[in-house]
Amino acid sequence: MLLPASRLLQVYNAVKTDKHSSEDRAVLIFVANGDVDSLCSMVQLESILAKDDFTTSVIPVENFEDIQEYCRKENLGETEDLKSVFMINCGATDDVRQHCDLSDNVRLVIIDSHRPIWHGYNIEEDQNTLVVLDDDDPVPRHEMPEYTQQDAELHLGGSLRDRDNLEASNSEDEEEDEEDEEEDEDRDRDDGTGRGVTEQGEASGSGA
Repeated sequence: MLLPASRLLQVYNAVKTDKHSSEDRAVLIFVANGDVDSLCSMVQLESILAKDDFTTSVIPVENFEDIQEYCRKENLGETEDLKSVFMINCGATDDVRQHCDLSDNVRLVIIDSHRPIWHGYNIEEDQNTLVVLDDDDPVPRHEMPEYTQQDAELHLGGSLRDRDNLEASNSEDEEEDEEDEEEDEDRDRDDGTGRGVTEQGEASGSGA
């Protein structure tokens, strides 16, 4: 859902409501690294969250791949206690929830100046994925294309292909690593046998 900045307080109140169903009241914040405005916004947000007894984790990222890598490494798709994720100056241009395998129960709040915004966020019913827009945004909400059922089917098909390709690539890498390890083990065994044969020959020669 696309929201005007004037509703940011409502968004924050929704996040505060979410924390009651989380034991550690965890909030994850992805922030664009190297951007002074982003870092200042992150500090302000973290201060506000701390006053409301949230536990925050801040993850600086350089690109979308950093976000994906962190989500996979931490298995965020299987985490039940995480209820809220903020994205400061990142996340608006692509489908974060799909690519990072985030649960539908995680509220995703994106405050990002990068454009174009992925039009899949333009879904009125999706109240768990919130993209905050400035009033003077270069692409007003009413000019953003609607996300149709056909778009969803095409996007899902592409995402599944991307995931299959990623899994296939990871599987190939694992197989190559296993082959390298086997070659190293074989080489070590050959070296050990060679030394043994030489030592035995020298021993036999000295005995004669």
